[in-house]
Amino acid sequence: MKKIYGIQSSIDYISDQITKNENEFYSDGGGLFKNKLTPSIFAKNIISIVREQGDQGLRYINKFIEKTEIESFRVSKKDSEKALDNLNPEIRSALEISIKRIYDFQTKTLPKSWVDKTGEIGENVIPIDSIGAYIPGGTAPLLSTVIMTLIPAKVAGVKRTVVFTPSTEKPSMNPIIACAELIGVSEIYNIGGAQAIAAMAYGTESIKSVDFICGPGNIWVTAAKKEVFGKVGIDGIYGPTETMVIVDETSNYNLAASDLLAQSEHDTAATPMLISIGNSPGDKIIEVLYQQLETIPRKNIAGVSIRNRGVCFFVKSEDEAIEIANTVAPEHLSINLKNPKFIAQKCNKAGALFIGENSAEVMADYLAGPSHVMPTGGTAKFSSALSTRNFVTITPFLNLNKKTFQSLAENAILIAKAEKLLAHAFSAKKRLEEFKDE
Repeated sequence: MKKIYGIQSSIDYISDQITKNENEFYSDGGGLFKNKLTPSIFAKNIISIVREQGDQGLRYINKFIEKTEIESFRVSKKDSEKALDNLNPEIRSALEISIKRIYDFQTKTLPKSWVDKTGEIGENVIPIDSIGAYIPGGTAPLLSTVIMTLIPAKVAGVKRTVVFTPSTEKPSMNPIIACAELIGVSEIYNIGGAQAIAAMAYGTESIKSVDFICGPGNIWVTAAKKEVFGKVGIDGIYGPTETMVIVDETSNYNLAASDLLAQSEHDTAATPMLISIGNSPGDKIIEVLYQQLETIPRKNIAGVSIRNRGVCFFVKSEDEAIEIANTVAPEHLSINLKNPKFIAQKCNKAGALFIGENSAEVMADYLAGPSHVMPTGGTAKFSSALSTRNFVTITPFLNLNKKTFQSLAENAILIAKAEKLLAHAFSAKKRLEEFKDE
């Protein structure tokens, strides 16, 4: 883990180093393409194949990238029900607790339609018709992500909810599919990677497209989401997970280290960050962190993350810690102090705040209430965690009576003329003339 001392050095480092350029990554898709491509070019090529060749293109891509050949992409109801039957009862019980908590939290976030007391102006809140959730699989099958993406959509009133997740030889043994069945999604497809995003956006002979795509993914999935934005809505352009922990001499060093370790095991590109008020806490936590690293099964992944992406900022005061936190705008911001409220009130740019050592970030990952799909890479400066708000459209409406129109029209005409849009002015003036005779 890198060590950066002082506020100015820290700000300079953040500007230069925190975000990795996607062009550092290349892939030929397992031999699908002749040359190794950057994520954006790779995604464009994958999308082109799916758009032009449909199901056949998906099978062609899967053969190279996933090394699988699938006749039917959709998981049958029989297999999804069997997967739920095969789910460990204790895990199912834990998932049901999570579902209830997320449902209760998201219910409070749902915008409501309104109309003013005159009945002339207001907004209609309308659920999106269909959404697709991308659920990563691989070495860490994120069944919790099924809950964190689909429950907000269902609370919002979305009628068609679709899950896409990388293929497995036995869908009936896949806990992700079990969780999707437990929630009651409309459709489940055994498709992963950039090709899943293409299928969601453009559809194929056997897959109907959706209106909105959500869920995290690797850099190839993220690049594909970026490419299809505009054809469909997306929740955001999310990078690898990141967490920032603020500590001082009152902090529990073991807990701070474990918070950093938890996020580090996600991905070798995960970014664990520590802000130490004073030098001693940071030095001691880093020492504990490396000790804890040796105790976890995914130490090879976490170790790369900590060594290559991890950083500790050493500062002198709480104000300097706040400045760094707001400059980074991290996905997760944990304030592991005995008296965290001052910092929490000032840190206004983060995907989510975890105030005090009792508020472990891992609780939000699984069942605290908020969705764990949160903005990364500094995008918390202008975007928010996934919620019901992502799954509705808000349509303002006018239902003016004649008296109200007549009271406002002359002002509209003046503004239209100032903008030199005389047809606008004519439209308002014409109504005034017509209404005068009635």
